[in-house]
Amino acid sequence: MLLKDKVAIITGGAQGIGRAIAFRFGEEGALLVLGDINEEALLQTKIDLGKLGIEVVCAKCDVTLQEDVQDLVSAASKNFGRIDILINNAGGRGNTPIRLEEIKESDWDYVMGVNLYSVFLSVQSTVPVMIRQGGGTILNMASVAARRAATLGGVAYAAAKGGVISLTRYLAMTLAPHHIRVNALAPGHIDSGSRIKRAWEILGEGKQKETLNKIILGRRGTPEEAANAALFLVSDESSYITGATIDVNGGSYMS
Repeated sequence: MLLKDKVAIITGGAQGIGRAIAFRFGEEGALLVLGDINEEALLQTKIDLGKLGIEVVCAKCDVTLQEDVQDLVSAASKNFGRIDILINNAGGRGNTPIRLEEIKESDWDYVMGVNLYSVFLSVQSTVPVMIRQGGGTILNMASVAARRAATLGGVAYAAAKGGVISLTRYLAMTLAPHHIRVNALAPGHIDSGSRIKRAWEILGEGKQKETLNKIILGRRGTPEEAANAALFLVSDESSYITGATIDVNGGSYMS
C-alpha cells in the first residue's frame, strides 16, 4: 500500500474529484479527514467509505472561513496525531457568470475565495503541524482553465486557478527545507458531478463536439483518473517532484 497509515486531509472530499481521491487513498491505506460544505454528501461518503473498512473523520467545512479550516486541521490532529497529506481540492465557480462584462465584485470575491484564498487558509493552518512532525506533502487543485481559455471556466476562475499554480511554486520553494513537497494538478474536462453535468448539457451538441475536438484523447476524463494522478504526487513514487503542475486533461493543453 502506497499510503499505509498516512493521514490525509481532503477538502471538498465528499463530491466529484475529492470523493474519488478519498476512495483511492483509502484503498492505499490512508486514514482520511474529509471536509465539505455539503453535509448530506459528506455523510453519504463517510457511510460508503465505512462499508469498505476505510477509517474516516468528517467535518462540515466552508474553506473560506478560517475557523472552519482550523477545526478541520484540529480534527485530524486530535483523531490521528499527525497530518501527512493535504489535498486542497475544494473549488468551483458556483453560479457566477463567465463573461468579463457580467461579473460583479461579489462574483469575483466568491470565486477567488473558494479557489485561491481557501488554499492559503488550509496551508497556513496545516504547515505548522507538518513542520513539527518533520515533513509532509501538499497537493493543490488547479485547472486547465489556468493554462488556456476553458469553455466552462470563465475569467475569475481562470485567474484564481492561475494563482493556485503560482502559489504552489512559491510554497514548494519555501517549504522544501522543512521536507514538505508541494505540487498541483490541472484537470481538464472531468465528468465529476451534477453541476458539471448540467454545464456540459447547457453547451449543446455543437459546443460539446468543438470542446472534444480540442482534447487529443477525444473524450472527457473521469474523477478516478484525476485521483490516480493525485495518488502518484502524494506518494513516495514522486519523491523528487515538487513545485510541479501536472496536467490531467487528455492533452487539451497541447492542442
